[in-house]
Amino acid sequence: MDKRLVILTPYKGFEIVLDEILEEMNYQPIVIEGQDITIELLNELESRFSGDAYPDVIISRGGVASHISSLYKSTAMVRMEPDYMDVMTAIDKARKYGRKIGIIANPETIYFLKNQRHVIQQIMDLQELRIYPFETIDEIKKQVIHGKMDGMEAMVGGTAALDSGMENDMPVEVIGTSKISAINAISQATSIINARKKDRLQLENLLFVLNFIKEGIMIIKDNRVRLSNTKLQKILRHDPKSTIPTIMGEYMDTIWEFINDVDRTKEIINIDKTNYLMEKSRIHNQNFADVIVVFHNVTKIQEQEQKIRSQLYTKGFVAKYAFGDIVGDSQSMKSVMDQAIIYAATDANVLISGKSGTGKELLAQSIHNESKRREKPFVAVNCVAIPENLLESELFGYVEGAFSGAKKGGKLGLFELAHEGTLLLDEINSLPIALQGKLLRVIQEKELRRIGSDSVISIDVRIISTTNQNMHTMIENKKFRPDLFYRLNTLNLKVPDLAGRKEDILTLANHFCAHYAKKYEMALPTLSQADRTLLDGYGWPGNIRELENVIHRYVILYSQMNSEDLLRNCFEGNEGRDDRDHQEYDEPSRGWEDVLTIARSTLSEMENEIIMTVLGENKWNREITAEKLGLCRTTLWRKIKQIEEIKA
Repeated sequence: MDKRLVILTPYKGFEIVLDEILEEMNYQPIVIEGQDITIELLNELESRFSGDAYPDVIISRGGVASHISSLYKSTAMVRMEPDYMDVMTAIDKARKYGRKIGIIANPETIYFLKNQRHVIQQIMDLQELRIYPFETIDEIKKQVIHGKMDGMEAMVGGTAALDSGMENDMPVEVIGTSKISAINAISQATSIINARKKDRLQLENLLFVLNFIKEGIMIIKDNRVRLSNTKLQKILRHDPKSTIPTIMGEYMDTIWEFINDVDRTKEIINIDKTNYLMEKSRIHNQNFADVIVVFHNVTKIQEQEQKIRSQLYTKGFVAKYAFGDIVGDSQSMKSVMDQAIIYAATDANVLISGKSGTGKELLAQSIHNESKRREKPFVAVNCVAIPENLLESELFGYVEGAFSGAKKGGKLGLFELAHEGTLLLDEINSLPIALQGKLLRVIQEKELRRIGSDSVISIDVRIISTTNQNMHTMIENKKFRPDLFYRLNTLNLKVPDLAGRKEDILTLANHFCAHYAKKYEMALPTLSQADRTLLDGYGWPGNIRELENVIHRYVILYSQMNSEDLLRNCFEGNEGRDDRDHQEYDEPSRGWEDVLTIARSTLSEMENEIIMTVLGENKWNREITAEKLGLCRTTLWRKIKQIEEIKA
């Protein structure tokens, strides 16, 4: 028996027609006597409208259909109303009482009766034919009385009209329901049942998926909650079988106000002392839903973001150096270190100034590793290395579709990646003036908007900046905003150049000798007195970076060449730069690692020296070395083998 369909028989004797139809259709729905609204009928329906036996469709007609439909609005009502011939048959029976006939009809049959009233009156040879509409059983009873008062000699209608006619001494003939009308009603009902079955299956599949989602999901259709997942029910602390108003509980007004406000797409709501971000999306031209609302746990979002940031942190956003890695015994450097250690204990922004190659980034990393943010990301960006048109998107990120060529899914900016950590703005003096205002707002407000987004993201970032230029001169020349400068320059450090800390030159030289000898597994060079004098007497316009490059070459060539002038030869290409030493801050040194100095010898020996030098500079990566020397890998490997045989 199919419990999804209930058929209420409209009058006595209809069971015979119905049994014949159902046998032909090989179909067994629930059939109940339903010609009148009685306590017994309502109790039986109530018992069936619960649990899994809840019917999808009820077939009925007349006043009974109207009454049942008002009680069970979520169940489809299919009306098994009389057709044209059914009405004509009833009128023909009523003519025995007279030629003035009244028809009691519901709204669904009034339309065709109005259009055909005069035709029916003429065919049936009636003096008068009136139509009395109704929507409820009480109106049926009243219309019988009205018909009698209007001088009708008989009326046609349903069983309720028949009962009222008996009470008011008015002849009434019952309009029957033809076999065709019944078959059409049952066919329509089964179509609805199949459609609802398909909808239910889709909902079950969707709910199965939604229940795996960690966010609360609410699907709204026709201003009613059509579906909610178990996570939402836990958030709202309600039984999923609760009625729609109570499923919202004490938060109903706030949630519905948000849902119905077309201008609001996101809002924070506090439920049981937990903040949730409600996100709303309206669906157009869809039968399934009008609105979908997602409830995100704000704390979970923050934890997830932090987890992502932590994963990114493990991929390279980490400061490698600490104060213990900074080499130098000079009083000037010790003073800077003492200051930096004090600064590290605070959370204030720091501006580090000094010539190129003095170790400003090394100092910035050390401050981060000594601070309370040491376990959080350290993100460095060179403001001069990134093209101006890309720098804004790199710093602040963007959403999908923000501009042509934007990455699918958008991109996190460096500020977001540095959340709760440190952001190093290297060579801040190169920041375009147009971007300085945006950076200032982010620093002041501690929040940003990704390019193309209307959402504000809160950030907690400490900023360390470096510059190799005189910032006051840049401000005077209107190349740098003074308000941004004062935000960045809360604390400041000035790193001395190498010429101003000569007592550190030999210490650094020995340090680099040991470092590169270990790296290349070569003999540790011994600096002669002449070497020491040479190092101490040079002006070092390129500072520590230049010293490191010279010692780097020296270590590589030391085991290959036996020359008293080896160190001096490593300086070739460096002379003539001492005049730059008098500038307050130097421009970044460029191309020093591209200069190769070799001793004059035979062509074969000079070629071997070049190969070994470039090989060492590229950490013995033969593929990169071959590419830089313009050799095929086979040729390079053959030459290296020959050099090794000569050494042996």
